[in-house]
Amino acid sequence: PPRLEPVPLQKGGTAVFGGWRVSLVETPGAGECFALRLPPLTPTAVTLWRREDRFRLSGSRGERSLKRLYAERAYRRDTLPVLRAGEVPAAAAGVGVNAQFTPAEGEKPVFVIFQQIERGE
Repeated sequence: PPRLEPVPLQKGGTAVFGGWRVSLVETPGAGECFALRLPPLTPTAVTLWRREDRFRLSGSRGERSLKRLYAERAYRRDTLPVLRAGEVPAAAAGVGVNAQFTPAEGEKPVFVIFQQIERGE
């Protein structure tokens, strides 16, 4: 498949990334939806995974490579979108939210929604 370039994504916006539609919104919606805490003024973009990506899921004991998390789920990682806050993976389709971006109790989150685009859409 062709190498996908990063697509900037601002709060309230939607980006098309390969066969995915990725939205960053204030209310939950249909699709694979995750609540996030994003640092203010941090640029966000949708990219493919990177070899150096590390991820800690909430409740897990430590960081693991995103490559391993995809492999455990039997996902083809070469097409799945990753939402980045700066250079750090904040959320990944099929995996969830990196624990450092999990909203605190009572904190107003933003929601990232990953939706696969149906053929013909």
